[in-house]
Amino acid sequence: REMVQQDIPDLKLFDMFYLVEYLTNDVLAPIDQRIRGSFSANGQAESFTRLSKDIVARQRIHWLRMQFQCRLKEMMANLDQDDELLLHAMTRGRKEMVTAIDESLLKWDFDMLPDILSFLNTVSNG
Repeated sequence: REMVQQDIPDLKLFDMFYLVEYLTNDVLAPIDQRIRGSFSANGQAESFTRLSKDIVARQRIHWLRMQFQCRLKEMMANLDQDDELLLHAMTRGRKEMVTAIDESLLKWDFDMLPDILSFLNTVSNG
């Protein structure tokens, strides 16, 4: 986490856009699919072990989301910084990249927690 915290302040908008896109599609989506798949596994030990690992990964992604959101707000607040792409996007009215990052990060919300807790309760009682 310390290394990531050191690198995030140096991210430029272009880099953040592609990093968020990659993490959303190639990391987050498979983890979420496995978590959802665990709910139909009827509490098998193998499924429970995989679920616990995926929950830890999901928590890390949630932490990373908060770091990216802070960096994005910082970029938006400091338009005089040396980030030509952000300045171009803002002055030309092309906010697609900023909007895409923001929308992707919203998908990173850990909204499955109630379902996971319900599943764990069923497994422990059943």
